[in-house]
Amino acid sequence: MRQFWRLLPGLLILHSLVGAQTAMVRRDPQAIAIAVKALEALTAGTSIQSVRLSASASYRAGSDRELGPAILEANGISNSRMELDLNDGPRIWTRNDAANFPSGQWSGPDGKPHAMSANNCWTDAAWFFPALTVLDDLSDPRVGVVYRGVTSLAGVQAIALQFFRVPSGGTAASTQLIQNLSSETLYLNAASFLPMEMDFNVHPDNSDTGIPVRVSFSRYEMQNGAVIPFHIEEFLQGVRFLDLSVTEVSLNPTLSGSDFNQP
Repeated sequence: MRQFWRLLPGLLILHSLVGAQTAMVRRDPQAIAIAVKALEALTAGTSIQSVRLSASASYRAGSDRELGPAILEANGISNSRMELDLNDGPRIWTRNDAANFPSGQWSGPDGKPHAMSANNCWTDAAWFFPALTVLDDLSDPRVGVVYRGVTSLAGVQAIALQFFRVPSGGTAASTQLIQNLSSETLYLNAASFLPMEMDFNVHPDNSDTGIPVRVSFSRYEMQNGAVIPFHIEEFLQGVRFLDLSVTEVSLNPTLSGSDFNQP
């Protein structure tokens, strides 16, 4: 019952979409062409359907800093699982966006499952692996993409692309809400087209107030024909709370669907 009430805002949003007219989706041809180049730079033509990353992790929550190994898995763009085996116990996050209904769950050291706020499940499930993000979903006409120009990140020229999702029908208010909740900006190295940074917002439970998140990708290496970032950092409101150093990559492993299921 508790999970139902936490998911209720998302259920109400989806209910409001029924029977309304399709919204226009902005898809800049220049932005799409650049996004295609970015995916090609990452995959070099390799078909990637799933991934498993092993990593060493540093996790910070307030003044608490924990260390330990991590396993990060993604099956397509809709399912992901991140498990950190830290000093104080495991922390697990899963996403399962089956049937176009975004959902997620997390648990802390006590092992008690908690439903993620539906508002936090519209951005990429596999945010830690750029080749299985929205870059790999441009064939979906509901994915919008806009060219936002060139900027400088740590002295390197970067191309900014904004992505968002527009539901196939809905009221103007619900359509705009989902577009805002799903919005993320990807910064690509202007020379290599490899992703350098991804920015999006997370939200408190039952609120659409945005809290900025920044994900940084670096130390790219070629593995089995694909180009993989071996250093991934996640910042919340400018403070780094997750630092991942990848130690092993498995492309297209067979993953159990139960790993992404949520009660």
